[in-house]
Amino acid sequence: MPTRRSVLVSTGALVTAGCSSRNDTDSDGSDSSDGEAFDNTILDERGGTKLQPGTHAAFDFTYEGTKSVQIAYDLTVVDDWDIDVLVLDGENYDRYPDGGHLSYSAELSAIETDEVQNEGYVSAGRYAIVFDNTDRFTEPTDIPVPIEFDVEVATN
Repeated sequence: MPTRRSVLVSTGALVTAGCSSRNDTDSDGSDSSDGEAFDNTILDERGGTKLQPGTHAAFDFTYEGTKSVQIAYDLTVVDDWDIDVLVLDGENYDRYPDGGHLSYSAELSAIETDEVQNEGYVSAGRYAIVFDNTDRFTEPTDIPVPIEFDVEVATN
C-alpha cells in the first residue's frame, strides 16, 4: 500500500483559455489489473460545469508509487455539441496551453465526442485528464457547453 508521501495529488477543475469503450489492457495488449482491485483512490471528482468556447477543464494528478494506475471517466455533454477528452502525461500537459505539438493517449482519449465512458491503465507519473472545448482537434462550440463528468483514478 502506498504511503501518504508516495501519493502526491494535485487536482483542480481548471477552466482557462486555451471512442467510447471500456478497456482493461495496456497499450501492449496486456491486462494491467492482474485480477487485483483498484481501490486506493488517488482522485475522485464528480460534477458538472459549463465549458466556455475556447476553454478547457482539467484534472491533474501525480502518483509516485510502483503500482499501475487505473484511470476511468464518464463524460456527457448535455447539449448536442462535441468536445475532446485528452489524457496527457505531465510533459504534454505542460505544453498543452501553448498550442504546439501534443501527444496524447489514444487508448484513453476521445476526439469529437458528446458522450464517452473510458477506462485504462498507466504507469506511475504525472497525468492530466482534459475536457477540451478549444480548436486543438475539434472546432470549439459557439456557446458555453454544459458537461457532466465522473473522473476516478486509483491504484491497487
